[in-house]
Amino acid sequence: MDLQEFIQRNKIDIALISETKLTNSHKLTFKNHKVIRTDRPNAKMGGGTAIIIHNRLAYSCISYPNSNNNQILEHTTVSIKVKANCKFIISSVYAPGSSKGNISKELDSIFQKFKLDDIHTYHIIAGDLNARHILYGDTITNYRGRQLALWDSKNPPKHNSSIFPASKPTFPTSGSFIDYAIVDSRIEIIDLQDGKLTTLPYDSDHNAISFSINVNTIFQGTVIPDTPTRYNYKKTNWEKFSKNLLQSYKGQRLAHNRNLSIDEIDNAIVNLEEHIQNAIVATVPKFNFKQNYCNLYINNRIKKLHSLKSKLITRLFNTQKAPNNDLRYADKYIKDTIKLINVFLHIEFKKSTTAYWEARIKGINYRDSLSFFPSINNLLRNKKAQNLEDLKLNPNNIDTTIQNIIGSEYWENNENEIYITNPINKLNIIGKHFENINSPRYTNQG
Repeated sequence: MDLQEFIQRNKIDIALISETKLTNSHKLTFKNHKVIRTDRPNAKMGGGTAIIIHNRLAYSCISYPNSNNNQILEHTTVSIKVKANCKFIISSVYAPGSSKGNISKELDSIFQKFKLDDIHTYHIIAGDLNARHILYGDTITNYRGRQLALWDSKNPPKHNSSIFPASKPTFPTSGSFIDYAIVDSRIEIIDLQDGKLTTLPYDSDHNAISFSINVNTIFQGTVIPDTPTRYNYKKTNWEKFSKNLLQSYKGQRLAHNRNLSIDEIDNAIVNLEEHIQNAIVATVPKFNFKQNYCNLYINNRIKKLHSLKSKLITRLFNTQKAPNNDLRYADKYIKDTIKLINVFLHIEFKKSTTAYWEARIKGINYRDSLSFFPSINNLLRNKKAQNLEDLKLNPNNIDTTIQNIIGSEYWENNENEIYITNPINKLNIIGKHFENINSPRYTNQG
């Protein structure tokens, strides 16, 4: 079972992923979810975290402060937009088992940097902490587990959080409980099993932990995402942008006669990012998606011809209203001129269209082998929807594996032939077929 199918089958709105092992060369997309990733710079050594969020949930990424300088905890953090007057912070964390250091200090640092102790901020932190302790259901206790239990014992008066372990081992190979959720004590988990989180089997060396909360009772519901705004940076007046940014940032000076602390530098960077974002919203033009497609081909000559035509149409309208019959000759002259301008416009649009697409094609970098053919296909090939025909199966040839794939999602015709119409089931059946015919007993391998 792949991750896409796992998320759909279990109706997961938000998935927190630990140890993604992804790099910049990996592309990860989902049909109904967005992916927010924090890749480890050297992903060959593992690591990396991600959060997968359903499209119906509005959120904002918290890219700073980040976990680049942490010794243990890696994290990806987002703020879910809710209707109540509060913040809801969710963080996917990963603590490698080989990392040395004090996890308590880094947990305290997360609470401090994201201001999770604020009364108007709710939080959920979950992931693989590689911490084992008999208090959380494990058979042994390791150093990381003792640190986590010590942090937990001091936690309630300090951070007002509760640690929830899994109901079953999350690393079945060793029977260990190493995945946890640190949840704000004000948030009620509605599907606990004897005070522990539900464990879901997954096609991995780890099992997944799952839990649900009622956002309506806590946050009065979540906010529906707005239509994303696309900014047209190519048409930006950067002088106007600079003036706006300098005006808003004026008076916020940093001390220049001493070394700044890390917190001062962090706060200054966050503050500057906010001012830059505000300047972008105020000065950068936005794309108008309802804009006429022909605007791509309008050049200065076409603009001048349109302007002249508009003036002539106005004059023609005025002459037709005038009572003087001597204006009939002017009326005919104006109409002939408008017809001539239409011919010029037709010719100019042809030239402009040709020039536009010539420039687009010449702009393809043929030296870049990775983007050369994708760029050509994007410009010149029609995008046809792929259609996978329904599968027709003989019921006598269906084994248990195929039956488990299709379940009850099929229909039979009068000849007792089975038709598979579900697209996902079609692909799974085809994949299972190729897996069978390419098994070692049909090849020279093994």
